[in-house]
Amino acid sequence: MVDSLKSKDTQCQYEKVSANNDDVKISYDQNKYNLEMKNVPDHEVLQNALELLQRKRHDLYSQICSMEDMLALYEDLIERIREGGDVGLAHKCTQSILSGNNNHLMMNTNFNFPWKCEDLEKMCLENGWRLPRYFIYPSHGKFFSNVFVKSNDFELSLKGSLESSPIEARVSAAAQMITKIQNTCAKDT
Repeated sequence: MVDSLKSKDTQCQYEKVSANNDDVKISYDQNKYNLEMKNVPDHEVLQNALELLQRKRHDLYSQICSMEDMLALYEDLIERIREGGDVGLAHKCTQSILSGNNNHLMMNTNFNFPWKCEDLEKMCLENGWRLPRYFIYPSHGKFFSNVFVKSNDFELSLKGSLESSPIEARVSAAAQMITKIQNTCAKDT
């Protein structure tokens, strides 16, 4: 990371972008921007902007994945309660939501193995592709994920296998996408 990014605020045209505490704050002050950035080489300005944007993208991406998991879980719970009339499950859901402990609903989920998702993200970043997009769907108490990878030259998609949790469904789809990309690249060489 460029040292100037760590030590002071970075400017983007008419906006002041502060990188304190991984939070981006924007205010307008063109004169201050011109003074602060006068002696900063263009390559550092570009590098700072890219790093700030990439960090913000990563934060948003993580939030989207988490929200997709929770959305799929809630859709599954709604489906199971509607179809099965499971009063015990209904009580558990109500108690969890009213107590504000929504993570309790995902307590059976193993969070220790998202490596394939990280591998796919790394593969996309290294090749200058967009980050993968996952869409998680419930299916009779299980979950599957559709994953999409896109670059300027191609777009790949696939449906992962049925798994017991939203995260496992995403990991399954990521692993299958990595294999698909590797096979596609092997055919092209």
